[in-house]
Amino acid sequence: MAPIALIHLTFVGKDVEPATIDFGPKLTVIYGASDTGKSFIADSIDFAMGSSKLRSIRESEPYSHILLGIKIGDESLTLVRALNAGIIRVYDGILKEIPSSTAAAELKARHTKGRTNTISAFLLERIGLYGKVLRKNSENKVVELTLRQLAPFFVVHEGQMVALTPPYHPVGRTDATAELSLLRVLLEGDDDSELEAHVPDDVRKVSKGKYEVLQQVLSGLYRTVEGSAPANELQHQLEALGNTIAELNPAINDVLARRHSLIRARDELADDQRSLEHRVAQMMEITARFQLLRDQYQSDLARLEAVQEAGNVLGFFQSDICLFCGAAANHQNPPGHAVAEAEEFAIAIVAEQQKTADLLTDLQLTLADLEEQVSTTQDAALEAARRTESARDAVVALDGEVAPQQQELAAAYAKQSQVTHMLATYKQIEEIETLASTFSMPEGPQDAPVAKKWPSLQSLNTLSAAIKLLLNKWGIETGGGVAFDVEKDDLLVDGRPRHTRGKGMRSMIHASFTLGLAEYCEERGLPHPGVTVLDSPLVTYRQPETAGASVDNKDEYVSFDVAAAFYRYLDIEASAQTVVIENTTPPTQLSDTTVVHHFTKQEGLGRYGFFPNR
Repeated sequence: MAPIALIHLTFVGKDVEPATIDFGPKLTVIYGASDTGKSFIADSIDFAMGSSKLRSIRESEPYSHILLGIKIGDESLTLVRALNAGIIRVYDGILKEIPSSTAAAELKARHTKGRTNTISAFLLERIGLYGKVLRKNSENKVVELTLRQLAPFFVVHEGQMVALTPPYHPVGRTDATAELSLLRVLLEGDDDSELEAHVPDDVRKVSKGKYEVLQQVLSGLYRTVEGSAPANELQHQLEALGNTIAELNPAINDVLARRHSLIRARDELADDQRSLEHRVAQMMEITARFQLLRDQYQSDLARLEAVQEAGNVLGFFQSDICLFCGAAANHQNPPGHAVAEAEEFAIAIVAEQQKTADLLTDLQLTLADLEEQVSTTQDAALEAARRTESARDAVVALDGEVAPQQQELAAAYAKQSQVTHMLATYKQIEEIETLASTFSMPEGPQDAPVAKKWPSLQSLNTLSAAIKLLLNKWGIETGGGVAFDVEKDDLLVDGRPRHTRGKGMRSMIHASFTLGLAEYCEERGLPHPGVTVLDSPLVTYRQPETAGASVDNKDEYVSFDVAAAFYRYLDIEASAQTVVIENTTPPTQLSDTTVVHHFTKQEGLGRYGFFPNR
């Protein structure tokens, strides 16, 4: 039993440059502009591990094969699958091109009960989950665990992140019994292999009372769909809604990416403005000090000129009278000393005047230069202020642009959920009607064997504690705790069901469940794939609030602080390998072991996208 570690994902084709992405040993972050193939990476990882179909995009059309390099324990392997085939070839070693040698194994993408030549059996055996049996329905019928059932627990696509159903029901409760059985296998290691199905002679016989109860259930379901469109029309509506959502998501993500870039530019301009204004203040202070020095120089020159004029008037500079003691020539001792001293004093005054005048000239030149710099810097500060305000206006304009699209997307998601619920009700009616048509009512009732549906309360409480710990580490309040509501089949955070929260909180709760489950299994030595791939776990945008606006759960988003704490945890504390796919920029203070791929969608500026720009 060993976890899976992703090494690389590579697309190859004839006469086309390979497209490849390398994964780090712990955290890999793939972020950047919309429509650059980020989510396609998660789809491709799933496809390399056996999903039935990989959606086609224009950039992938020239490529023919996908290669996924993985490590499982001491094994280094490369899974190779043609984009239009259901066979997966396994080669020894980490390869980025298709070798000419024979594959170590050829596996079918589709799981077949009891067969070992499938990618499902191949990988499940290595992680310790091959042969596990899951309870399928209330009749205690069982099915083998497949990799497709396990995949949503470690490769979480964008739609799953925000889905209204709980994280442990990745396909929307259509296979709820088996999903809860799988959760129990992961949390406790026990499967339903010893469960005996209560279906004598392949036909389940129920008592009259059970039959009447079933009819009551059908009556309630009929009332639910009363007035609704037929199932085939609802299916068309669901497809149309899916197309609408697929069109709106990239457009909104593109606007949000532009808004993020504008905010960064605005903040940089604001920093430049503050720096320039600070520099102007410093130069003004220096100018004021230099003006005081200029006044001092001018005062010194005036005093020297006054001394010179006074000396001439009073005869201090007559060569026969001592200017220091005032003695006449015939009284001087030694005789004649006044001549030299008078000349030296006069020369000293002139020299001091010249020096002071030179200093004043240099100072005036410096002051003129400073005044010019002050003027230039003030102009630059005003320009930075103007550009900052322009960036603010652009952000407000983008907010106005994205708001209607977000409202339309929210309405489409709500309608999609409603239509999906109605279709599920129609399917439930069909199944119950089919089952009811086969019922016969014997004289005595037959009781079905008791089977466990949920994991034990202890296991659920332990997993809840792990989820709560992660949410608290990320700065998300869980005052009311985290718990599984087995009555209503939902995950509660702070006493509120997950489906009542905004999409940002639903995403973070889903991420905490997926990562908490991985940590739970790793700490207890229970089988788990080991790696997690999270597509768009963070939603950091929030519309500006208006006066009197009411608080709505649909407008509940994750803050930048929570996003930073989320990345910090994955970078430093998480033990499992994690791949995060996001639109927004991650924090810059990540460790050297973290691998970051930035898709710019700009030719000549970093990496354009997953596929080379053609």
